[in-house]
Amino acid sequence: MSDWSLDLPLLQLSDDDIWTLKDACEGVQIFGGTGSGKTSGSGRVLSQRFLQAGFGGLILTVKSEDRTDWINWITQAGRADHLFIIEENGNEVFNFLDYELKRPKGGHTENIVTLLTHVIEIAAQRSMDGGNDPFWAQAAKQLLRNTIDLMKLAEAHLSIPDIYRVIISAPTSQEQITNANWCAKSYCFSLLKKANQAVKNNPDLLDDYTMTETYFLNEFIAYADKTRSSIVGMFTSSVDPFLRGTLRKLFCGKTTCPPDVTLKGGIVLIDLNIKDYSHIGRVAQSLYKLMWQQMIERRDIQQNDRPVFIWCDENQFFLNSFDVSYQQTARSKRACTVYLTQNIPNYHVALGNGDKGKAMASSILGNLSTKIFHANSDPDTNEWASKVFGKAWGYKTSVTTGDSQSENGASSNQGHSMSQQLNNIIEPNEFTTLLKGGKENSFIVEAFIHQAGRTWKATSNNYLKARFSQE
Repeated sequence: MSDWSLDLPLLQLSDDDIWTLKDACEGVQIFGGTGSGKTSGSGRVLSQRFLQAGFGGLILTVKSEDRTDWINWITQAGRADHLFIIEENGNEVFNFLDYELKRPKGGHTENIVTLLTHVIEIAAQRSMDGGNDPFWAQAAKQLLRNTIDLMKLAEAHLSIPDIYRVIISAPTSQEQITNANWCAKSYCFSLLKKANQAVKNNPDLLDDYTMTETYFLNEFIAYADKTRSSIVGMFTSSVDPFLRGTLRKLFCGKTTCPPDVTLKGGIVLIDLNIKDYSHIGRVAQSLYKLMWQQMIERRDIQQNDRPVFIWCDENQFFLNSFDVSYQQTARSKRACTVYLTQNIPNYHVALGNGDKGKAMASSILGNLSTKIFHANSDPDTNEWASKVFGKAWGYKTSVTTGDSQSENGASSNQGHSMSQQLNNIIEPNEFTTLLKGGKENSFIVEAFIHQAGRTWKATSNNYLKARFSQE
């Protein structure tokens, strides 16, 4: 029998309210202004319960102290032996392309091209759609598609630097193809020869080889020099960060720490925090996050039902469009999402302030069932939080008074009336007065908690005011 029943109690939020594994798998969003205690309060308690219950997990970092905090929490939970740290000059590395090529049911060229396109967009912080002219994006993907097919046929090592080697050594004229000296130096041509030999040994590869050979020896050469250089430049400029330094070392060599380790109870901490590593840190963590989420979507919980979690404090730095589809199925995969941020505008800025960005933010938040609201001074967030809890009918009493004059002298009268009206269950200003922990508050942090479809027993309502200790 599984050790991880969906009814497994994780938190005792009140004398009568228990928060279970099933609740955790429906996702958590924690809001709280700077210094509100969201990380050291509800965040810390949640992380402790996940670790103590034996969950595997992926932890993304923003501040330098995140590493120390998590190592302490993991050690206190007796899980130090399960920790994998991906860091600069560390021992843990992950070749995401080779992983995609060799995983069960993987290796499909089109899927690898799509993955690489996602990674390029993460690194370049822009869409690879070619702008107003889709030709460039289509031509760049065609180049990638044929390059990857060629490398697969030749059984070459697959990594971004190796893809780069193929592309920059591809023939640009018929004269080069007939030049023995050039052919001897060209990595692309050497792979064409290996692929040709592979076809002789396995005729089933002939169709793929014919398409690839025709592309490199005819179509690619036929492009005008300016057009060809633009197509190549669109790729090489986008992947340049992976051709050198930290990203090359971590993601373009061998693999020691694939996302699958979390299914065995591994806890992957990516110590490339954004404050110290800036763009490199964001790219590295967003890439691993994407591969982890895709792995989770493929997992078979009939074979392994160990719960796993992804932890993103300051989540606005890691949010992307893939989160929308991922969170829709995370519950069925025993995956617990915990996102923390200060306020709603952070998400709108990360996803785009227009209608599309706001719609994506709403979709992601709508699929995170448990929402925890700590002290906050942001009006937009407090108004939004108040709307989450909704309104309830209440009674309003009105008193009217008046004076009148008559032949018998002055008199006064008073009237009472009562009417029903809708009132906010939690007023926006109530989020501004929640306890924020620290010595002055006896290290107690307060929060309002809402969970979709739940009436809390302690309040007989859809809100629960909970307290979390920082000690």
